[in-house]
Amino acid sequence: MPVVLREHDPDWQEEAEKIICDLRQVLPDDATGFEHVGSTSIPGLKAKPKLHVDILLKPLADLSKLRSRLVSFGYVDHGNRFRHDEVQLTRQTGKRFASVCPDQSGTLMNHRVCLCNAGCAAAADRVAFRDKLIGDRTLALQYEALKERLAEDHKTGTFWLNYSAGKTAFIEDVLASSVGR
Repeated sequence: MPVVLREHDPDWQEEAEKIICDLRQVLPDDATGFEHVGSTSIPGLKAKPKLHVDILLKPLADLSKLRSRLVSFGYVDHGNRFRHDEVQLTRQTGKRFASVCPDQSGTLMNHRVCLCNAGCAAAADRVAFRDKLIGDRTLALQYEALKERLAEDHKTGTFWLNYSAGKTAFIEDVLASSVGR
């Protein structure tokens, strides 16, 4: 399946808020925070139409219990796919699962969540990268151009890994140039 970028949809922020509302209801005692990260969180930036939410866990959170809980709501557990300190889960577009959030008749769009252990550096980096691009439109447009070029280059073959790997140097450069790094 090729990488397909879409024009930014202002509704992505509202969609992320719905996902976070549902997650807060089913994981109320286990998280210190929820962050909408990734390209869909950056206004005006083209992105794959799949939201990314990091769930920042308390130090003693029971990861096994949390994974099982999310699987019971339709998430697919991908385990420690890329990092040892976070677990990735995905959920296709489907019915909302929390009962006290607004618009319960609605759906949640296709998304990924990462259960991030306390102190997970990647979670902090995703927030820093998001905030840097939100604050610097020129940098955001450079990133968008890179993503478009990578998506075009990887229409055939090993799409996702090459697309993701192609963004790494840019992301690392942005984080390295951030204040305090």
